[in-house]
Amino acid sequence: MPQKKRGKRYKYVGRRYSIRTLLVFLVLVLTAYFFFQSPYFDVSSITVAGNSNLSSEEAVKLSGINKGTNIFRVDIQSVKEKILLHPFVASVELKRDLPDTIRIQVVEYVPAAVVPFEGGFMVVSKEGYCLRHCNEISNLDLPVVSGLGMKDGVPPGTKVDNERLPVALEIVNCCEKKESIAEIEVRDVNKIIVFTFSQTRILLGNDEKISEKMSLALDIASKVPNAEYIDVRFPKSPVYK
Repeated sequence: MPQKKRGKRYKYVGRRYSIRTLLVFLVLVLTAYFFFQSPYFDVSSITVAGNSNLSSEEAVKLSGINKGTNIFRVDIQSVKEKILLHPFVASVELKRDLPDTIRIQVVEYVPAAVVPFEGGFMVVSKEGYCLRHCNEISNLDLPVVSGLGMKDGVPPGTKVDNERLPVALEIVNCCEKKESIAEIEVRDVNKIIVFTFSQTRILLGNDEKISEKMSLALDIASKVPNAEYIDVRFPKSPVYK
């Protein structure tokens, strides 16, 4: 008999211990919940870095984040998608900097060239995306890609669908941190012509070995800055005048 009573007592004590543990756990959970929902974690600062063409004010507006919002209620993925809608934004990362700061890190597309179309011009990135439309290009230090025969422009943020544009952009990419070029004519990809700002015509011929031919042509142009033309259609036998 005494053993049975002892057994019941153990069960009772064990049950009391389990209930107490559960209550402590619930108290801790509720305490943590109310702590993380407290004004201590309300967003009071939003910083933007890596932006140049996209203003910080515009990035914050696109994000849709309002100061005073609980930092844990900010939907990071949703905010990224909103900011990526801007044509100049290539990628974006967000970070919660506890207790009250959201940091936005932007990587932008870099303007590479200007593409004419009937009615205006498109500024495009080296990846071929239209970044914006404009009517004047005199203030842009970017090469013009001519000969594409484009009638209509594409909306900003859209990739330009033209099979000859990638050839021109490959030429632009070859010229980074070298002599600037004024125009690339790709009316015929077997007769590509590049014009420098010093009015030298560079005859590239076809779209093979573009990097090699442009490197050779620009090297000659640096030594003969007033050349009328530089013919590198046959790289092993360049001709210039």
